[in-house]
Amino acid sequence: MGIPPSAPNPRLQELHANLSPNNLLRSQREAKTFENWQYVHTAFVLYTYLNTPQYIDDAFRRHLRDVDATIDYGVITNPPRRYRGPLPIDERKKRHREKILREKISDALGHGGMQALRTTINLRAYTDDPIHYVQYLIAKTEANGKFFVPDHYTQLRSHFNNFCKRHRFTPPQEFVSLLGQYMDGFQRLANKARQSGEGKMHTGSRCMPWEMYRDTTRWFYSLPEGDGIFGAAWSKTTVNMCCRGDSTGQICTKHLVLSDSGDSFGIAACHAKDSQTGTDPVKLIPRDCFCNPLDFFADWASSVFHYLVLNPYVLRDVDGPLFPGDRKSQAQKYSRALKKILDLYVNEDDQPLCLTKYGVDPKHITLYSLRKGAHTRLNCGSTAAPSSAACLLREGHSLGGVRSHYIEIERASNQYAGRIVAGLDVNSAEFAASFPDFIPVDPETCLTQPLSDRAYQAKKIKSTRK
Repeated sequence: MGIPPSAPNPRLQELHANLSPNNLLRSQREAKTFENWQYVHTAFVLYTYLNTPQYIDDAFRRHLRDVDATIDYGVITNPPRRYRGPLPIDERKKRHREKILREKISDALGHGGMQALRTTINLRAYTDDPIHYVQYLIAKTEANGKFFVPDHYTQLRSHFNNFCKRHRFTPPQEFVSLLGQYMDGFQRLANKARQSGEGKMHTGSRCMPWEMYRDTTRWFYSLPEGDGIFGAAWSKTTVNMCCRGDSTGQICTKHLVLSDSGDSFGIAACHAKDSQTGTDPVKLIPRDCFCNPLDFFADWASSVFHYLVLNPYVLRDVDGPLFPGDRKSQAQKYSRALKKILDLYVNEDDQPLCLTKYGVDPKHITLYSLRKGAHTRLNCGSTAAPSSAACLLREGHSLGGVRSHYIEIERASNQYAGRIVAGLDVNSAEFAASFPDFIPVDPETCLTQPLSDRAYQAKKIKSTRK
């Protein structure tokens, strides 16, 4: 079952294989980031070619015109199978043309993280006035039928900056300054449109309430064939670490280090989305994960134990990942299991319980909802809540250049935060509860007569000596 003990770590093999100049450039971002850049850049060049071709590089414009003149529309006019969709033939021919042209543009740009293979746009002429790019953004907004969310315009501006870097071109300062003023106007109008009823006030994944987190853990254990055990271990690890799902997938077995106090495991995460080069010392602080003997559905240790019992090969490879396999596939496996239980548990009217009980639509609950729920639990608003610095340390956020070097050595606040996300009640004496002790007992005697404290201590001392 799984990989043999002698098998090399496939993730490490892949990383070492990237030690080449080109792959180092490609490793500065995740592959999906480059794919997103490439998609936006090809759309931008295509729009420029169709609407303002005078800004396309002369040689590249001639190349695109040659391709445009020889496009074969036979797959549209005489398809191998009868088309049953709603689009008219003119619209299908238009999309087919755009697809062919974007493929050629993508070939000219090369890999998303590399320098463009050839010049596509005459950026020196294009950046003489930001109105050219502003017209492109207006056209995208009109094609969308409504304003994008304000942050999307910031992303589009970043995409243009990256496009210039790929062409080894630095826009004039006057262009950058004036474009920033236009972008402020875009964002202000987009925000006012949202306030006036266009689109949704809340976008992205919704926070998973704490009680819903406990319910999903209980529902996970109803799934067969180990999917539920995996889902419970993944979700509890993500919540206790207050991390992103991608960071959960990078935890190695040897990262589960028992703390000096012996009542928690300290897990460090040196690589995170907001610290991809590992230069922030705050990210290197081990995050203490505690047991919760009072609440099984919030207890991290029990779910990880069940997962390791079901997957013993993980312990044979101490240098390997706690959740073996491709990181993306493991996150997708959890997302599929989460969707399955959210759709499975409904009320008598066949309405999802997460919607009727917690007011959250299942389609808005994703892997990222766990991290939002953990942050909400940590910043619970109690008068005994952790300090702001403790919350930031636990959540992996930066404190600032000076504070990061001094507050990082304070482990007590991290342990305090760890007990909160473990589900222990901060307003109760049970907050200090530790892991349960397992001692040999006689089942029949325990069922008829409770074990006294004196007898318990005696058995504990005896078992410790053994």
